[in-house]
Amino acid sequence: MTKRPGALVFGTLLLAACGSSGSNPCRPPEANFSVQGTTGTPFRVVEFVTADGAHHLFAPASGDPLAPHTFYLLNAMWPIVGSFARSAAATEPVPVFVRSPDVNSGDVLSTAVIPIDSDSPVTLSTGAAPIDCPVRRVAPELRVEVFSNIGLFNVPFTLTVGDVTGAFLACGLNRVCGTPTTIYYDNAQQSFDAIVTKNVADDQVINLQLYVDGVLRDSDHATQDDLTAKVHFDL
Repeated sequence: MTKRPGALVFGTLLLAACGSSGSNPCRPPEANFSVQGTTGTPFRVVEFVTADGAHHLFAPASGDPLAPHTFYLLNAMWPIVGSFARSAAATEPVPVFVRSPDVNSGDVLSTAVIPIDSDSPVTLSTGAAPIDCPVRRVAPELRVEVFSNIGLFNVPFTLTVGDVTGAFLACGLNRVCGTPTTIYYDNAQQSFDAIVTKNVADDQVINLQLYVDGVLRDSDHATQDDLTAKVHFDL
């Protein structure tokens, strides 16, 4: 794919962004659901449900997702509830944690363990909303996938996503993300951009994909020669 610069407005917001929130005074804090456990252990995502009625389903391209895998919900109304279940191929329990760098000093908000002996889903919640924002529209669903081209775990990168109202520095400053990672972004205004930057100039390739309502709309990749990948969508 031909590299292209991000949107001018978004680039301006990146310069102004501080921490994980942008310029919108009623911007819900980040929430991330981190599935841990033994590397390569499969699990299933049932859904993520936000306070304003968004239902985010996760449909991997092939097979069940594998731990470790982090799911970020950005600009999503709290409380957010995530539901996970056992994979038929799992051989051990899988722990899941919910955190927010903006709440409780980044400490764990909720924990659960996906059992090995039951198909019943386990649920985790962010808890009550730390700020009171009005209910908003959510559609369309924007989902970003970041992953290694050969399926490696924990290839490090930084990530910024946002729209014309502000930006989330989801992975940066003192936080580094690792592949694979999934990002949902709610209530985007006018346009949406995501920028991934490889932390190490090695031969690992990081793929970046943007899905809109489950349809792949843009993709890019970060390489040893060009460490930055960008995706964009006009709403």
